[in-house]
Amino acid sequence: PKEIFDMAMSDYLMGNFELAVAGFKMYKEQFSESPLVDDSLYWIGECYFSLKKFEEAVEQFNELILNYPKGDKVPAAYLKKGISLVELGKKEEALSAFRLLVSKYPLEEETKIAQQKIKELTSKK
Repeated sequence: PKEIFDMAMSDYLMGNFELAVAGFKMYKEQFSESPLVDDSLYWIGECYFSLKKFEEAVEQFNELILNYPKGDKVPAAYLKKGISLVELGKKEEALSAFRLLVSKYPLEEETKIAQQKIKELTSKK
């Protein structure tokens, strides 16, 4: 399992996002009980984000948040979901994602970025 995950990660790092998505999806399907399944969902979302496929990215981040609420990538997923929603022009939904992140994870690094994004979005009327 680790080899498949590492291979997909290496594809991601080299900018081969489509290949990385395929690798992470294969990992998720074949090793659904693995503790890295939430990470694979996160990285699929990151790949879609990098490909500017923001709808797909939001779907992946949502799947991670809903199915793995205690996962270590959840704060980052909220942040990237919010940024993806901004890209899609869904300001109110983005603000909701950022506010949820801030309220649920006040001490995370991502929270500082979310607070900045909330300021940016609310100051531009």
